[in-house]
Amino acid sequence: MDILEKTRQEFVEIIRDNGWDDEYINVVSAHPLSASESIGCPDRQDYPILKGREVMIEALFRGSKGQAYTDQPGNYAGTLKNVADLS
Repeated sequence: MDILEKTRQEFVEIIRDNGWDDEYINVVSAHPLSASESIGCPDRQDYPILKGREVMIEALFRGSKGQAYTDQPGNYAGTLKNVADLS
């Protein structure tokens, strides 16, 4: 089993254990953040996010936020079960 599938299985267990899988109120949304929203205005200009294709996205769930770098940003909204079912 590869690391992605193992992570997916653990995610599904967390969702199931907390009863979040069928709750439609549990919405996750993600949107790209600008470099200044991600890291502010640093003195150094050699950060990859300032020079590269990658951006940071931010996901919101039940009032909490999480960030991740990606080179394929986009907007998304759906339940945690929908996220677990993504390919």
